[in-house]
Order: sequence, then structure tokens, then C-alpha cells
Amino acid sequence: MNIEEISAHTVLNSRAQPTSEFLVTLDNGVSGRGSAPEGETRSRAERPPLRTLPEDVINSLVGESGDLRRASDQRSVDKVLREHLDDLGPDTALGISVAYLNASARTREVPPYVMLRSIAGLDGPATPGLPTLLLNVLNGGAHARTNPILSDFPEYLLVPRSSQLKDYLPPFREIQQQVLRELGSMSVVDNDGSPVHAAPRSDNRAWIELLLGVLERLGLENEFDLMIDASANDFESDGLYRFSRTDGRVFNRDEFVEYWLELSSDYPMALIEDPFAEDDFGAWIRLHEQARGSTIVGDNLCSTDASKIRNASEQNMIGAVLIKPNQAGTVTDAVDAVAAAVDSGISPIPSHRSVETDVPWLADLCRAFGSEYAKLGLLSDFETIQKVNRLLRYSAENNRTVSLR
Repeated sequence: MNIEEISAHTVLNSRAQPTSEFLVTLDNGVSGRGSAPEGETRSRAERPPLRTLPEDVINSLVGESGDLRRASDQRSVDKVLREHLDDLGPDTALGISVAYLNASARTREVPPYVMLRSIAGLDGPATPGLPTLLLNVLNGGAHARTNPILSDFPEYLLVPRSSQLKDYLPPFREIQQQVLRELGSMSVVDNDGSPVHAAPRSDNRAWIELLLGVLERLGLENEFDLMIDASANDFESDGLYRFSRTDGRVFNRDEFVEYWLELSSDYPMALIEDPFAEDDFGAWIRLHEQARGSTIVGDNLCSTDASKIRNASEQNMIGAVLIKPNQAGTVTDAVDAVAAAVDSGISPIPSHRSVETDVPWLADLCRAFGSEYAKLGLLSDFETIQKVNRLLRYSAENNRTVSLR
């Protein structure tokens, strides 16, 4: 399955902005499409996307003597893309990698998740069922757009206690409607050009209390736990954490560890994502060891890098890790990151980015490894629905075993 040709054209992403989609055609005439999402907030280790398509680099790699022309499987293709990542940029590299994955799957006449399992060396069929969706309900920080609030933390999510979509999706719709009614009664202020609802008091806890109040009024307090994505890199500087959007408090490392321990003790906080800056290792270790009721999730800490995931596990920093394929750069790197998490005994959580495309292969990553949780985006966004629908279709095919062997 060697590459015969790579072409690119412009499509629109979820923000109606132009982005590149790639068409990889194999020497058997079969082709596949791929594109890459983009994050608005990035880890310090994450390469920014290139704004100009590196056509000369792509042409040299697929020329008659080009390295991609000689690559014959996903790992060898991705090895070439990884070696030229600085010149290609992560968006181009992942777009080509996903396109090759889709072409390979079409050649074998299997879903892409079967190819992912083969790359990981997994035998037998994938585990049936859907991951539990982590349900975004409020958004703060610098990029709040949907249900925007004035908060230092970018995301407040609900964690269903049931793993069955039919159990938690109908009540989640009720919750969303009630939350919108609550927000409608608050004043609106400006947040870097985006309208946001002012907090009833200057404290991030206000939004936790709002969500818990809604759950209680609807009789759903036993159906959901909470998750916060803190993205603490965004408000850490010189070892201090500053709540510049709310009450102006400043915390040193020890004080901020105590802050999270209090939240974990006071509220049903199932998951806490990026509670500290990615290089504040001592704080990560202490919180993971002491926050017994909460799973600490690494995002920027690991940047979807297999070696960083293994190190975070060995240092006892986290119990779960986000997997963002465009941070990894290629399909193989994302698969290796998931495998590193599984081998280390921590939970991999496939995750969307804030600016998405309509290529829903993230669902295949969930399916391939039987992820417990998935962070697929806002259910009000159709690119999220595309991913969920793909998972639902796979679930409906449980009685038909699909395998490369």
C-alpha cells in the first residue's frame, strides 16, 4: 500500500475558517481523505500549525525518489512524516497520516479502528460499547463562546455515572435548558470581544454551585459528577497562579494544591484536568496522592507524547491522560500514546480540539482501545455529533465481527 499521490484542497473548519484537506491515493488506486483540528490553547511543547501549506516539502516526499513513495504501511509513512514534522507542521502531517489510514482501511475493506488495532498489535475484535461522554456545559477562560461564563477555568463538564448514552443524554438536555435559563437571568459583560455572563459573585466556585443547584432541582444529583478543565498554564507565571478573571487571588504551589484538595473534598469532582502548569511536577504528585475522590487528568502535562505519559505515570502524577492526535503529529504517535497510557495503568481519554474538522476518525481511536471516557466536544456542534454517530454505528455492528486476522 504505497502512496502514489498526495493532493490538497481547501475546506472549512468548525469556525468557518479555511483549512487544508488532503487526499492520499495509493498505488492500487484507492484514496482516503484527512484533515487536522487545531487547539486555541496549546501546551508549551506543542508545535503551532503552519499557516502556509508546505507544497514543496510534500512534493519532494512523494516524488519518484521521495521517502513517502517508498513507505508501505502506516508506521513507515508516519516515520517519514515525523522526520519532516518541522517542515510540514503538525496539521499537515496529521492530515496526510489520517488520509493514509482511511485509504488503507478502504483497501482492506475494514473500518479505520481495525487498522488502529493492527498498528497497536492488538488481536481479536474491539470491545463493544461506547465510551462515556464527558459533557461540556459551561465555558470560561479566554476563549469562552458556548454558554460563556466569567471564570478562570475554561471548561466545566458533567461526568455521567451511567455508561449508557440512553441513560444520560435525555437528562443532559434538561440540564442544558435549565442552565441557559439560569444564565439568562445574569448580567452580561465583555470578555476579550466575546459576551460572557458575569458571575453572581467573584468566585469560580459559583459555577460549581450553579451546576449542583440545577442537578438538585431536577432530581439528578445522583446521576452526574463534575469535571473541571483548569488549563492552569494559562494563568501561571513565575510559579504563582493568578485568578485575574474573578477575585484576583494569587496562590503559590502549596496554596494551590490546598485549593484543589478543598474542591475535591467539598464537591463530587470526578475528574480534574490540568490543575497545574505542565512543569510544576511536585504539585501534580501531591494532588494525585491526596485527592482520593478525584482522578487527576494530564493534558498539557503530557502533550500526547508516549514518553511523557510513561514518565507522568512513573512519577505518580496522574490517573488519566487526554489524547489529542494533532499534538502527537501522526496516527502512529497517537496510537503509541494510548498504548503507553494503557501499559502504565492510566486511562486514555481521546479528546477533540476547540477548532475541529468533519473527519470523525477520533471515534475510531475510542473504538480501537475501548476508552472508558471520551471528550468529543459540545453536543450542540455537529462535528461532535458526527463522531458520536460513528460510534453508534459501530455499536450497532457488534454482532458482526471485523478483524484483519
